[in-house]
Amino acid sequence: MGLTLLKLPLIAGLKIQPTSDFWNYHTLAAFSAQGLTWKQLWQQGVIGNYVLFPHALNIANGFSLAAAFGGDNYFVSQLINISCSLFDMLLIYWLVARWLSRQLGIAAALIFYCIPAYWLYGSLLMAVNRSS
Repeated sequence: MGLTLLKLPLIAGLKIQPTSDFWNYHTLAAFSAQGLTWKQLWQQGVIGNYVLFPHALNIANGFSLAAAFGGDNYFVSQLINISCSLFDMLLIYWLVARWLSRQLGIAAALIFYCIPAYWLYGSLLMAVNRSS
């Protein structure tokens, strides 16, 4: 839990400009939260080739639920991603502790959560700093 709390100042202090997949997920989620259906977005040409990769639409569905309640901003999407990575860590701990040992479960969860590339990706969602 403490490692998750360390991510909050990171996302508050670094204003991001979404790029790549996160921009697409966020944009599709914003349209979905505004009440547009996937069929309408397809007919308008907004979805493009993302129908070939259904995970993109599923991720956008998850973000759109939060966008409907929390507003259409990047901070809400970042909080969702941080929550998902916390859930992943807890799930890894639970699975390893259940099948092997508690100590190994703690070690596996910490190794997963402390990988620098994933730690930053889980916070910044493949975005670049606006100041650069």
